[in-house]
Amino acid sequence: MKKAFVAIAVSTSLFVLSACGNNSDTVVESSAGNVTKEELYTAMKTSKVGGSDTLKLLVTEKVLDKKYDVTDAEIDEEIKKVKEQTGEKFDMALKQAGLKDEAALKKFLNGQLLIQKAIEESLTEEELNTPKVKVSHILIQTEGKDAAAAEAKAKEIKAKVDAGEDFATLAKEHSEDDGTKEKGGDVGTIVPGQMVPEFEAAALKLKTGEVSDLVKSKFGYHIIKATERTEYSELSEAEQKAAKEQAMQVKYSNGAAEKIIQKELDDAKVEVKDDDFKDLFKAPEEAEKK
Repeated sequence: MKKAFVAIAVSTSLFVLSACGNNSDTVVESSAGNVTKEELYTAMKTSKVGGSDTLKLLVTEKVLDKKYDVTDAEIDEEIKKVKEQTGEKFDMALKQAGLKDEAALKKFLNGQLLIQKAIEESLTEEELNTPKVKVSHILIQTEGKDAAAAEAKAKEIKAKVDAGEDFATLAKEHSEDDGTKEKGGDVGTIVPGQMVPEFEAAALKLKTGEVSDLVKSKFGYHIIKATERTEYSELSEAEQKAAKEQAMQVKYSNGAAEKIIQKELDDAKVEVKDDDFKDLFKAPEEAEKK
């Protein structure tokens, strides 16, 4: 549902669990505050999503609210983005997201922005200060082939590159990546998390004009050339913001975000009083043991 609803999709992917309830007035206790049955019921009426999804979001919001601040201005800005992107379909978009009205969206976005701030704080200098590197490559595949012969061919091509032969021409002649060979091997700018780890690690180390040694991945042998490199400090403010967003997205996609939030919940000593939700706040690997 476009970028403004990415947080909603993230929440759903993080907390897809089942629902129910019992007669206890307090459903969950934590050092950040308790959630009562009445509070859960009220939240479910406004969000129109399952009890366990709503409960986990309620508790997560209470826990994160103790550490992070979300301003009304930040929420209003997100609302504005949603309205700009959905236009006349705003109300329909809310219904599709399981939200009753704009007030429910504001409440939901408050929780999502708290999660976002927790993920953002976890970013390391290395994750943030990623350079912008544009690369080309030559791929010699290994799947279904004699691995030694593929390696020998890759070494032969690398020798030609080292001898000064034109990289783009060699890519068109020898690369087995049909998506890039006709473009002289042009891959474009490396986006963290979108390439296989071996390729990404090697590419991000290269200076402009530099060529890697052979890089082995599940696809085969790569010869990578950096055609343009811009250090993080040289990026525009907008590019740095985009780089931060991309670094956070990597954490969402590789499961690191879920572990960060789980640690916040563990640190808050969440205690479930309702048996129907007894495994809700356990790490996935713990729940699987039950």
